Amino acid sequence: MKRLLAVWIVLAALALLITACLDGSSSNPEIRTIDPFHPPSPGQKAPDYIVELDLENRYDFDIIPMGLNGTPLEFNRDHLDNRLEPLRIPPGLVRFVITNTGTISHNLRLEGTTPDGRRLDLVTPSVQDYLSEGEMWEMTIDLWEGDFLLTCAVTNHDKRGMWRPMVVTSGVEYPPPVLRTS
Repeated sequence: MKRLLAVWIVLAALALLITACLDGSSSNPEIRTIDPFHPPSPGQKAPDYIVELDLENRYDFDIIPMGLNGTPLEFNRDHLDNRLEPLRIPPGLVRFVITNTGTISHNLRLEGTTPDGRRLDLVTPSVQDYLSEGEMWEMTIDLWEGDFLLTCAVTNHDKRGMWRPMVVTSGVEYPPPVLRTS
């Protein structure tokens, strides 16, 4: 009888553990959700464009643009043809809202060339800091026309497919973002 009770307790604990792992919520209370359309901080300019990006590794290592100013974007989630699927955005003040939808740590690197010919290399949160599973982060930058590259700066993630070309050009248009009032 005691053995049967012990087996039942172990099975019940295992079922609770599996349910907790499958419900999609994070066990990390520090993870915050970012509303991409939040108003700017006092004294800050509102973004012209809001780009929502997923950092993914469950099915394929990839950086997947999900939306721009609330307009859903369609990308095929196959990193092998990312060169043929660049993210195209207009120049201006861009808020990137990044979500790690993968199962391991990631970050985001933005590379390009400044208008005066210097190398641009920004990593967010930083080269040493990563986003945990389910974690969100944001970065705002005033971008000019040109070719850029989005990658994950974690060791070999870019080589495994986490890269996306980005073309900033006045040749594309999106409706303005509708920011929340508070």
